[in-house]
Amino acid sequence: MLIIAMVTMGAAGPCDILGMGGEESDSGVPEGCGEILCDHQLLVEVLRADNEAFWAGSYRFMLETPDTEQYFIECYLSHPEEGFECSMGDLDLIDAVNDPGTGKIWLVIAGAPASVLVTLEHDGWVIGERVLAPEYEENKPNGDECPPVCYVGEDSMAVESW
Repeated sequence: MLIIAMVTMGAAGPCDILGMGGEESDSGVPEGCGEILCDHQLLVEVLRADNEAFWAGSYRFMLETPDTEQYFIECYLSHPEEGFECSMGDLDLIDAVNDPGTGKIWLVIAGAPASVLVTLEHDGWVIGERVLAPEYEENKPNGDECPPVCYVGEDSMAVESW
């Protein structure tokens, strides 16, 4: 249920945030096509290697794309059974959702980067870093013969126990 809610949440900005969005044409919509726009999205499952719950504290989620663009958010987890409070950074591009009481965080990225370096810090210490090169499912919300093509992908990474 958590995954479904996040996938339907969509991106807050234009289709080309973090890549793969330059395919829409300015020439208009073909006859008989709808006008639904894309919210490209990458959903990253972040797991603790020991399957324990994530500890309370300050978290920083950083992304770097191949063209060296950098994005981040800073969040605070007051208790392992609570959700993140994110207040700084690129909040329109990245969201972090703690799955309470589990060793799982969902990182929701607006856009569909071909690859991205994800780094996670807890209280200033790097606990995980991984280059993701996800595969994306293509969706045509206005029909098979109509633009645009929307991309939704999933990937995962593990972080160290601390």
